[in-house]
Amino acid sequence: MKLNRRRVAAIAIVTAVVCVLVTTFVIWRVERVMDSSRREAAQGELLSFQVLTLGAQPNPGFEGLSAPAVYKNVAVFEGHIYLAGPAGLYAYATDGTLERIYRTGIDLPAAPLGQMAVGMLADAKRPELLISTLGAGIVCFDGHLYRQIMGTNADARVITSLLPLASGRLLIGTAKLGLLIYDGKTLKRFHPTTDNVYVTALQARRPNYGWAR
Repeated sequence: MKLNRRRVAAIAIVTAVVCVLVTTFVIWRVERVMDSSRREAAQGELLSFQVLTLGAQPNPGFEGLSAPAVYKNVAVFEGHIYLAGPAGLYAYATDGTLERIYRTGIDLPAAPLGQMAVGMLADAKRPELLISTLGAGIVCFDGHLYRQIMGTNADARVITSLLPLASGRLLIGTAKLGLLIYDGKTLKRFHPTTDNVYVTALQARRPNYGWAR
């Protein structure tokens, strides 16, 4: 009887050890699959982009014709008033004097300009005038130099609205991809609920938050 009891106890112990090992292995495998899924999901949210310093644009081979100015947006930056439109960016003094015109396709990328905002991004050294474009991403102007933040995906370059956050990140509304966010190092989708929607405007209601409309 004692021998049988010992055998039963030994079998029970071995069975318990095997169950623990199997459970541990299953948990390890599940965690690996979940980690892999999370990494794949994170990679799927990321969008490739490039940041370029802008100079004079390549000569298109023809002379531009002056056209009536059409303004889409206005912003005040470093003591100047800037008006943006399809033809370019117009810089005015506070007394209404036109000081400079930056023409699209000549001084700026060949894409209509849209909404503007002023903010300091995480990858910038000073505040910038941020300008959305319909086809060339975002143009940033620090008062002296222009740079361009441009996604390699054509849909990521059609920008409809901008909202700089106090954290240095930038919320970006697009026509087809929905809401994106740029932190100076990555450009990615903001949240699955805001994917693939047409974002018309962004408005802050509390620090570091924005809502799509």
